Amino acid sequence: MVPLRELGKVGILGLGGAFSRVDQVGYLKAIEERGIVPFCMTAVSVATFNFAGYLQYGSRGLELIWSGLSGDGGKQKEMRSIEDRGPKYIFDIFNPKTLANIVLLKPHILTNVGVQDLSRRFDPLKLIDSPVKLNIVVFNHETRGTEMFSNRDELIRSNPDILKQAILASVSPRGVFPPVYIQKNPKGPAVEYSDAITFGVRSLFDDGCDTVFVFRSRSSTHKVAKNQSWLSSMLGLHSQASNILLDEVLSFYKGKVIEFSLEEGVSTLTYTNFKKGDLSKTIDLAYKRALEILDDLNV
Repeated sequence: MVPLRELGKVGILGLGGAFSRVDQVGYLKAIEERGIVPFCMTAVSVATFNFAGYLQYGSRGLELIWSGLSGDGGKQKEMRSIEDRGPKYIFDIFNPKTLANIVLLKPHILTNVGVQDLSRRFDPLKLIDSPVKLNIVVFNHETRGTEMFSNRDELIRSNPDILKQAILASVSPRGVFPPVYIQKNPKGPAVEYSDAITFGVRSLFDDGCDTVFVFRSRSSTHKVAKNQSWLSSMLGLHSQASNILLDEVLSFYKGKVIEFSLEEGVSTLTYTNFKKGDLSKTIDLAYKRALEILDDLNV
């Protein structure tokens, strides 16, 4: 393993997986506790919420957004958490508008009221001023390829609202939530953007990172509830695609990449559903797992 003095500049890649990516909160909590300050963070899908929340609020504030529990185990809620609101806060499958979207053959099935509400919690000016570079990966519908927005971009610095739009686009899977229109050129047309689903570690090394921590999607051995919904299964295929891409880049960058993942987690937590207590339990499991990994690194 790589000792702390040889980690150098640390980059973090966060992949998607909807509610199951609450484990990233535990990883960030352990990393922050051990005094590791990332040099650069690249986020895909829900990892964008996690990384933006971490840079603005720290691990304790991010934990409050998800589970309402403070970092010291207190139960005072500073804001109504995702766990408190329940799964339909994000995936409101039985909303009448969902049926209307299906009948009208719209390219998306759900409304994005919940993710819009979450995106309003982020202050783009604070993210721009962060000492950590944040890369947000999205899918450009016009070019049919991935594109990256960064809090270091001059475009973002001159128009901070674009950063909030990029965050919303990054957590909007195609076919699930409506795409987000971003107008980069005031004289040009707005372009549709959505969740990019997959991404590799190469850009983090290109940014100057020496070591990359990868918060990967669930491993193939991670057991989930058998009765998960069709929507959860569909998002699970996206997560599997992330794993395939990651396996390829890990083999190429062997020795420079350190994986963070849960082999076993809370069985009732799926991509689109959870039971009361699942999110806080998963954060705790991931936090303990991350400490084990960091102990192996002598951090």
